[in-house]
Amino acid sequence: MSINTDIKRIYEVQSNPKNVLALRNSSYQDRIAKIKSIYNYILNKSNHDRIAEALYKDLRKSNEEVITTEMTPVILTIKEVCKKLKQWMKDEHVPSPITMVGMSSFIKYESKGNILIIGPWNYPFQLVIYPLVYAIAAGNTAIIKPSEFSSHTAKAVSIMIKELFDENEVAVVEGGIPEATELLKLPFNHIHFTGSPKVGKIVMEAAAKHLTAVTLELGGKSPVIIDGTTNLNSTAEKVCWGKTLNSGQTCIAPDFALVQEDSMQEFIDGFKKSCEKFYNPDLKGIAESKDYGRIINDSNFERVQVLLEDAKEKGAKIEFGGDVNKKDRYIQPTLISNVNMDMKVMQDEIFGPILPIVSYKITRM
Repeated sequence: MSINTDIKRIYEVQSNPKNVLALRNSSYQDRIAKIKSIYNYILNKSNHDRIAEALYKDLRKSNEEVITTEMTPVILTIKEVCKKLKQWMKDEHVPSPITMVGMSSFIKYESKGNILIIGPWNYPFQLVIYPLVYAIAAGNTAIIKPSEFSSHTAKAVSIMIKELFDENEVAVVEGGIPEATELLKLPFNHIHFTGSPKVGKIVMEAAAKHLTAVTLELGGKSPVIIDGTTNLNSTAEKVCWGKTLNSGQTCIAPDFALVQEDSMQEFIDGFKKSCEKFYNPDLKGIAESKDYGRIINDSNFERVQVLLEDAKEKGAKIEFGGDVNKKDRYIQPTLISNVNMDMKVMQDEIFGPILPIVSYKITRM
């Protein structure tokens, strides 16, 4: 069966009017039961271990990081939905306008219908399952398109969904650009996309042809501002954790730091100390740490390496780190100073473990 035929078949099964109406009219109890099936699945040790193994193969995430960044956000989302769904499903009574005096007015919340969830590779479990939980809570069908770059996790998600749901409610389409292209040709009622602004524009353009509503969760530059009143050791530790988590491949990771000039050295020292504490307590080297991740693939490794080399060529100073290993897709946590806006590292989202620091002065009038 061709890609096009298989995807259309799944979409047609899910968008069958009887199926859509049945889910729209499904009870609170039915929706909660489906959501809790996800909860119970990921709390099962063998299921957890299989997902964690997939995440390790894709990103070399430690089990602790899997629990913290992939499982716990989903669990907390499920708990929130279970607590609030009954209220969310109720009609909301509102005042009637003067032209409808004597009448009762209310807002009735209904499911949208067919939802497409396109996931990223950096948090490939969390960022497809938590939107799925909300889609189910609202009485929708869903097709999940995981990233092909995190193929092991995509397979683990597919196994989970097939075990928990009928295809007419939730399905997973694995694959790359051809599969995504075919999915975007279809008139979904809502698309939830997490990824880069470049691909986000493609999704938005495709959705516009059907007037499909879109949720775009994109990246960009994400600075952290550090003033002279903070506890610099504590702040440096937090910034280090946020920057090195998942080897810097997090959209809300600090992309560069603005540090008050007279605090620069103390911040640099605190960052170095924190990196050693997190990833080199046994002095075997950060590259040997079981807790430090890897860049997702060769192309992204080369992209981050180019950013670093460009900065060095234009005068940046490496304060800490700088070691790389292409074969292992390893880039050491790297702190660079003496940066300027001509450097690519200050223009593009880094999405890697490089942190430029820029000093500033406070001028009092």
